[in-house]
Amino acid sequence: MRSKTATESRDAELSNTTVHFEFTPTFPTPTTSTAKNKQTNQVTERLEATLRLKRFNQLGGLQLDRDVRVLVSTLAEVVPGTVRERFARLSEMSTLLSLERPGEISDYASATATWRLTETQIREVLSQRFDFDQREIAALAL
Repeated sequence: MRSKTATESRDAELSNTTVHFEFTPTFPTPTTSTAKNKQTNQVTERLEATLRLKRFNQLGGLQLDRDVRVLVSTLAEVVPGTVRERFARLSEMSTLLSLERPGEISDYASATATWRLTETQIREVLSQRFDFDQREIAALAL
């Protein structure tokens, strides 16, 4: 039986590891911060674009809301700056998709000072719920 070479052992070890934001030992702090911020922005943009193509029910909306919260809290530990602010639009989308009915938006609209999503975008996100009546969404006073 042939023994593993050093390269094969290292490759096997690397394939079993999870990729994290571990640039600190290699790059100076400003470079690390810039790289982490750019990656975070790319993640939010790609997630928003992908979510706009999907359809949801309430359970899917609730799961998305939970996943976004976990992602934000995890990234907040390793990325400098205001991660929550960068994920604000995504958080609003997940909140809208987890509502029981479209009319509940008035509860959130009064509690939230300013929305990052426009009225049109709010209606578009609510329209992604296949169990919501489109007439009810159109009749909302935002």
